[in-house]
Amino acid sequence: MIKLRLVFKILILFTPILSHAQTAWTYYFNNDVNSNYFYNKNGISKNGNYVLLTRTLFSNNTGTYNSNFQIINEQNGNLIIDTTDNQNQFSGIININNSPIGTGFIIGQNYNPATLFSSDVYQFISNNGVTNTRSSNDSTGRIYDLKTLNDTLFSLAEDSIICIKIFDSLGNKIGIIPIDTNSLSQKFTPSSFDFGPNGIIVYGQKTFNNTFNSLYCIRYISYQSNLIFEYLSNPSSSVDEITGISIASNSIYYSGKTNVVNGVNSITIGELDFNGILLWDTTMVYLSATREVTNFSSINGYLHFGLTGFNTNLNKFSTMLFSLNESNNQIIPLAEFDSLKYATDVKLSNNGNRTFACINANNNLISNFKLIELHPTSYNYFYQFHDSLLSSLNYLISNNNCVYFGGSEFISKFDLSILSTNQPSNIKSINVFPNPANNETSIKIDGEQECFKYQIINLNGETLETGFTKDGILNLSNLANGLYDLVIYIRNNQFTKKILICH
Repeated sequence: MIKLRLVFKILILFTPILSHAQTAWTYYFNNDVNSNYFYNKNGISKNGNYVLLTRTLFSNNTGTYNSNFQIINEQNGNLIIDTTDNQNQFSGIININNSPIGTGFIIGQNYNPATLFSSDVYQFISNNGVTNTRSSNDSTGRIYDLKTLNDTLFSLAEDSIICIKIFDSLGNKIGIIPIDTNSLSQKFTPSSFDFGPNGIIVYGQKTFNNTFNSLYCIRYISYQSNLIFEYLSNPSSSVDEITGISIASNSIYYSGKTNVVNGVNSITIGELDFNGILLWDTTMVYLSATREVTNFSSINGYLHFGLTGFNTNLNKFSTMLFSLNESNNQIIPLAEFDSLKYATDVKLSNNGNRTFACINANNNLISNFKLIELHPTSYNYFYQFHDSLLSSLNYLISNNNCVYFGGSEFISKFDLSILSTNQPSNIKSINVFPNPANNETSIKIDGEQECFKYQIINLNGETLETGFTKDGILNLSNLANGLYDLVIYIRNNQFTKKILICH
């Protein structure tokens, strides 16, 4: 077992110039200023030409929670059905998951309005809005996550045991896969799950002997209900939790969060083989009270992920984007986005062989949504959307050459067909001025944005600096006089210029 330990303290200054485009439609939902919406992480899914949104409305007028959904025609943005005003429609609490299945959708939530107890409730919805609700008989049941595979629904839920419940496209329960049994000596609290080559990979945290301390926990269960492996982190005096996994061709990549005693979160990225053997892990330490890895997106040999929280160096909330080279496990910082008010957020989605991200940074009472296409060592803005209502970021899904994104008040669609698949460069020339360079050298790239990633390499092939320019300015005051290679990365393109430094 090889274990790598790296500590990152990264500050990236970035000021983008965005290329704008119009969405095909933007749909707003709530016009009631006296009500507030709360959503969960799986609030959107797409099936054929239909998009389903689920949410919970908390009414300040009545003090009650009401779960509701909308179905939208993807082609024209027309609303097929909206249950927002029906306060008896699938009433419940905040947790809602939904997933496409058959010729419709399925929603699951952790409240049974018929019995007024917490229990897992499944509602099957056809594309035209016809519903069929089924409830668990267990008053303590809970749904953690829903996913579909080949028109079969898999639901990570808790009854007397933690299990995967399996349903066909008509909503009939056809099987169960036991995951774990909680006892007085140990308790497994799952976060979510994914599909491995031979079964279900469930991840979360595990506690022992009724303590508050917890370990990372990944359990791999075969479709025949056999335990393939259980991976636990080393014993800790803090609260450890797996926050996400990504299934690559031969490995399981995971992110874990450790809440240490002094209030600084350590983020661990690691790789397991499918036998549960730890191949490596990397600890990322930030001067921050709250940091958490959000989303994983593995594509074309690179793992993209986001990191959100409060950056005490900047005294701001911020979100960072990274990629990880799966061939050598090198972590590559892509960008950082800060927020003046409230935590920023990021969500990722794959579309074929492309990865897209949506960033929401709340600044000066305005929510600023940024759509980004990620590349192995760079990225490209292609749309920005401002919302004065301080909406949260709840939706991002890419499907059929479209990206859907939205917050607490709206859902929007962006047509990806206007973007080139390989993103050819519009660069006419790269000018470095002055050259020989002084302390602060300006770099002008004709036909491109002024902020980009760079590397400075000496004549021995050693990388001395890696970072991002700000407003086309590259500060060279820390470098000794001499000849260097300046490498500039823009999307999938790499350009090298010789620069001579003379202070």
